Amino acid sequence: MRAMRKIKKQLEEKEAYELLKECQIVTISMYDEEEKEPYAVMVNPIVIDHTIYIHCANEGRKIDVLKKKSSVCITALVKSSIVEKKYTTAYESIVMYSHSQFIENDEEKERILYELCKQYTPNNKIESTKKLIDAELNNTTIIKFDIERISAKGSNREKLS
Repeated sequence: MRAMRKIKKQLEEKEAYELLKECQIVTISMYDEEEKEPYAVMVNPIVIDHTIYIHCANEGRKIDVLKKKSSVCITALVKSSIVEKKYTTAYESIVMYSHSQFIENDEEKERILYELCKQYTPNNKIESTKKLIDAELNNTTIIKFDIERISAKGSNREKLS
């Protein structure tokens, strides 16, 4: 990975993974060889250890692109705030590199969907979550991204709330 230009803003790898746990939205960037253009999509991830999982419909551009070229760059802006008096921004951000892997095993898909529901709908009852997962399992694709490289940086972090 290319060295960060403003090294004093670089965060330790351990802190990058801690920040990743706070992310509710990440952007997955890829290259659409058919259209000959970059393509990026924002998604709600579930992070387990050093792996990001996403869910989506069983068809669409994202799936078509990732099946042809699995290489991705995933970014996240964890926190940000304008610092008017300094004409700058306070922020924490992450950049990651990975390759997509499609989860075919129904048991693993169920486990990831359950974790996703637990994270984004923590007040739902287990019974209703199970019913939803059972109903949507065959209509849902789970894509896994093992993080191969990660870097994070922050600036004016004391100004973040």
